[in-house]
Amino acid sequence: MVDAVEKVIEVINDTLKKEVSFNYTFENGEIDSISMIRIIVELEDVFGIEFSDDDLDYSNYSNVEDIVNAVKRGFDTNSA
Repeated sequence: MVDAVEKVIEVINDTLKKEVSFNYTFENGEIDSISMIRIIVELEDVFGIEFSDDDLDYSNYSNVEDIVNAVKRGFDTNSA
């Protein structure tokens, strides 16, 4: 899963045009709905997963770890 975490961080970095790490916390207003949609679509393409409807709400994500956990849930849902 380490490679998956690195790929998630890479997608976030590319989308936000800044360097973040696993422990990075988004500042208020730093990530908007359009940015989050771009991140989600890219992660779905990269990993061949589908985010649940609940995971599409960008306000659920306050840090990189939240996004990584959503990807993990996508793996769990798609493998079930």
